[in-house]
Amino acid sequence: MRPISSRLSLVLGCMLLAVSLPLAAADKVYRLKLAETWPPNYPILGDTTKNLAVIVKKMSNGRLVIRIDSKNKHKAPLGIFDMVKAGQYDIGHSASYYWKGKDPNSLFFTTMPFGMTAPEQYGWFYYGGGLELMEKGFCASGCKPNQYTGGRTLYITGT
Repeated sequence: MRPISSRLSLVLGCMLLAVSLPLAAADKVYRLKLAETWPPNYPILGDTTKNLAVIVKKMSNGRLVIRIDSKNKHKAPLGIFDMVKAGQYDIGHSASYYWKGKDPNSLFFTTMPFGMTAPEQYGWFYYGGGLELMEKGFCASGCKPNQYTGGRTLYITGT
């Protein structure tokens, strides 16, 4: 009888350990830094990042927190690409036309005068090879596009 009870206690101990490990890991909070081109409380574009941070925190049960630094905090509103590439920030929210000096091809991935309308750009991006071109160009530059919103702004992360 004794060997069965020791085996049972060993199995119960292992089960208890297996159940408690995810609970300990659930307490860890991950923090990401997001730099944006816009000033704080900027209508529409500034609201986008705030909404993202709220949704991410809610969906992760508070385990993933995004800190947003607006242009008044990091003092380089047109340098988002470089800050993300260098690892100063985990995420950047901006428009790629600000990076035309680094890569003139980046203009095609956002709204520009006499360019495509948002639906045309969206169609080209998702059904005409635009996404592949964007990933190829941005990845070669050291960043990865994570969201494209049809002629508006995009989120980038370091590769």
